[in-house]
Amino acid sequence: MQIPCMHADCSLCAAKVRVWNFWGFAWIKHCSKMEWPELVGLAPDEAEKKIKEDMPTVQIQVVQPNNFVTMDFNRRRVRLYLDPSGKVGRPPRIG
Repeated sequence: MQIPCMHADCSLCAAKVRVWNFWGFAWIKHCSKMEWPELVGLAPDEAEKKIKEDMPTVQIQVVQPNNFVTMDFNRRRVRLYLDPSGKVGRPPRIG
């Protein structure tokens, strides 16, 4: 699934992608960076710093093990799911 880019002027966003929203399908620009699998195993503050380098306007939410989260999709949010040791336990992704 592709998602809209949050950069003000992104050179990666030459292509557009069809996505579903509440009113139906829409064509939007997208950015190729949607998840960060290379951050698994890092401390949350290190992971946040690297994500902010790619997308400075994104909101980071740190989710402790066994905590509940809402199921809504937010293209301006990246959640960092931690494992019991306090490290990033799964690849952070937009949503």
